[in-house]
Amino acid sequence: MPIIIKKINGINQYVNEPSVMTVDSIYLEDLLKYQEIEFNVKEGIYWDGGKASLFKEKIKEIYDIRKQKKAEHDPSEVIFKLIMNSCYGKTIQKPITEEIKLFRTKHKMLSYWKRNLEDILSGEQIYDSDIWIVNIKKQLDEFFVPNIIGVLILSMSKRIMNELIYLCEDLGIYVYYQDTDSIHIEKDKLSQLRDSYYRTYNRELVGTNVGQFHSDFPPVNGKESWSIKSIFLGKKSYLDVLTNEDGDIDYLIRMKGIPKEVILGTAKEKFEGDVVALYEHLYTGYPLSFDLSKYGPHFVIERDFRVRTLDEFKRTIKF
Repeated sequence: MPIIIKKINGINQYVNEPSVMTVDSIYLEDLLKYQEIEFNVKEGIYWDGGKASLFKEKIKEIYDIRKQKKAEHDPSEVIFKLIMNSCYGKTIQKPITEEIKLFRTKHKMLSYWKRNLEDILSGEQIYDSDIWIVNIKKQLDEFFVPNIIGVLILSMSKRIMNELIYLCEDLGIYVYYQDTDSIHIEKDKLSQLRDSYYRTYNRELVGTNVGQFHSDFPPVNGKESWSIKSIFLGKKSYLDVLTNEDGDIDYLIRMKGIPKEVILGTAKEKFEGDVVALYEHLYTGYPLSFDLSKYGPHFVIERDFRVRTLDEFKRTIKF
């Protein structure tokens, strides 16, 4: 839902008291629709000219390519997903304040250092070579991103979720977990939600087109799956026990910062292979340490570009 946020010392505070906010047009419309706020405009910027459709057209083009790749079970579909994410990310990119310069000899590095002393942040010799790397301040006068586009994209994505969440609330359908672009609801409520969504917004809820939703559960032994048990620990950390019409069992494993292979390995090591027991252990509030180095190579790149392998890389998780 659209939330009234006040940022104090860089920390978001969720308040009910009147406060000064900066909003875009989509965010303001949703605050009016769902929160029924009263507001006064202190100042603002608006654009009354035309809108270019190039960004939308190219994203749709990339989306359709990824859709086809997914249908063909082509792993390259992940590349197109990253391209779309990057397109959004570039619209809200923070200013680049530093850049790196490389010098083939110490003499050239020192010559540059003397001429640009006020811009130098640090310098380092690359391991076992005569190459020097110098970190310098980067001028901001040429930096530009169309951040209003990124702001509107974010607000529209929230609107898509708001429409769904509030409709579930109106219908008395429990939402057990919500992420950026997904929700967990009871399977037998989907038909009711689809019908009501179409009547309310004149759009199909379920599908594979832009703005539509579909099951994110992978097939179990090649057949459609659904969850018979879920354990929600926190943001982007949950377990779904999946089954199909034959009663086969599999798992959808999510834990931010901990790869699936590490979770399975830790479950085998500490919980006799029982992934559910591992999640229940965390759900009760107990801490659990994971050693990421046991289940795949992990490297550290030093400042001088030396690469070393980590013998141990532990993360302790507690909810």
